[in-house]
Amino acid sequence: MTAFQFDRPRQGGARFHPAPAPSAWLLGLVLLTSGLSGKGFGQDRIERVTVIGPQGREAIPISLLANIPMLPLDELDRFLGSSTETSADAASATFSVGERSAVVSSGRSMVRVGVEGKLVLLSAPITARGGHWFVPLDFLKKVVPLVSGQRITYEEATRLLVIGEGFPRLTVSTFPYPGYTRIVLESSSPIEYQVAQAGDRVRVAMPVGYLESDFSNEELQDGVVQSVMLTREDDGYALSINLGDRFGTLKAFQLESPSRMVLDLFRSRVPADAEIIPPPTSGMDPTAANTIEPPLPSRPPDRIPPADLTPRILRAITLDPGHGGPETGATGSGGLQEKDVTLAIARRLGQLLETRLGVRVLLTRDSDTYLSLDERTAIANNNKSDLFLSIHANASPRPNASGSEVYYLSYEASDDESRRLAAAENANGFSRSVGNSDLDFILWDMAQAAYLNESATLAELLQEELQAYRTDERNRGIKQAPFRVLMGATMASALIEIGFITNPEEEGRLGSGDYQDQLAQAIYRGVVKYKERFDRQESMGSPLSSGRP
Repeated sequence: MTAFQFDRPRQGGARFHPAPAPSAWLLGLVLLTSGLSGKGFGQDRIERVTVIGPQGREAIPISLLANIPMLPLDELDRFLGSSTETSADAASATFSVGERSAVVSSGRSMVRVGVEGKLVLLSAPITARGGHWFVPLDFLKKVVPLVSGQRITYEEATRLLVIGEGFPRLTVSTFPYPGYTRIVLESSSPIEYQVAQAGDRVRVAMPVGYLESDFSNEELQDGVVQSVMLTREDDGYALSINLGDRFGTLKAFQLESPSRMVLDLFRSRVPADAEIIPPPTSGMDPTAANTIEPPLPSRPPDRIPPADLTPRILRAITLDPGHGGPETGATGSGGLQEKDVTLAIARRLGQLLETRLGVRVLLTRDSDTYLSLDERTAIANNNKSDLFLSIHANASPRPNASGSEVYYLSYEASDDESRRLAAAENANGFSRSVGNSDLDFILWDMAQAAYLNESATLAELLQEELQAYRTDERNRGIKQAPFRVLMGATMASALIEIGFITNPEEEGRLGSGDYQDQLAQAIYRGVVKYKERFDRQESMGSPLSSGRP
């Protein structure tokens, strides 16, 4: 097994810390069926226990008396800080921790606790033998918590006794998404994680004495992950992830505030046949002007669905015309600029959404102005939008590249072409240094993860409607990529590449007011279909999103 090297945020980011020593200490009783035998206190010693406490790791015997596992109180005293004093007639003994005490009697199952004499019934009689007192194991659960002044937790299944508080509490959450499955381990205090992958299993070791957790196991069977199980081991705890046949790659990173280990298990993919290549930087005049200021449609197109008269839950949409100002975006051979096309389509789409769907529409820009990528998303967030659509035009050195495609967010791109396209888009639109871009992407990805299912549904519906106008073209489909402008959105979001402005034939269509109307109508219909699903799910109390990690 080789250790998996997970991402560590660099300077200024999260760090990995060993688990701090809890304020209280741990007494762990772990049953070892070693088969050892020997004499101890006049009976066969058939089992041993492991004790983890201030003295380190030690072993004390569990003795079998009348076929019942019993604990010697005087051995237990060393770790609990208790004392056991036998009465003058040797018929009883007082087990004390500070001013609290319990009286045990030989041959009796009843224990008298405290000055008020509360009676506690044990599962077997207490035994005095050879000057030593032996109690059944449920003494740890029924009596010790009443005598000890600290919090007591006893796990019968593992024979584990925990004394005190301050131990890390661990929650494990799973989020099956279309492109990958995310597993998040969140702890109340920092834990050291050791991630390793071997064959069809990923293992996360946590070398801590004790963890509080309600998680045991979960069956996913989503093709990427079959099951997740948390188990206690001799040297701590381990989360075992059994992988499915659609598992491709693993990416892991740790975050703070709260302390989290995030595992992204990506679905294996068939290489895409799309030829998306970063926009060319030569052979085009970046200053060429062909500004489009078309009039808005005078009437609703025939194929647009009627106005929605039902109570509306999806209320606000932010449209983001890509680029603007000195950032022209891609430029076609005829001089058409991306920034002008995207603004024209956004204006048309905005009017359709407001007049026909009755939602509030905001444009990140309504003129030829510059905005950074983060500023665009901030407009949507600050206005509490329910959808964020960023509109762009594609580019390629291949003059015959054509067609639309829709992206939704993923930290890992769906293919190499998508990765290069996202890198080209992310290189633009910054008015300041972005610092640690890897960490920025991770943090934004976590913020957007709660809306990933919604975004995937939105992208699918949009591309379906855009493709309806292009029956003669190959369907470029929906894809995923780490677009910075999507990572800041705290709502469902998608980035639409309406076509290739570097294709002379497609450039001519993109400059046409009629074709811009058609594109606006297609996007509108996709939003209408999404709204129907969104409103229906919300009214049923079951939103499309599956929760925040």
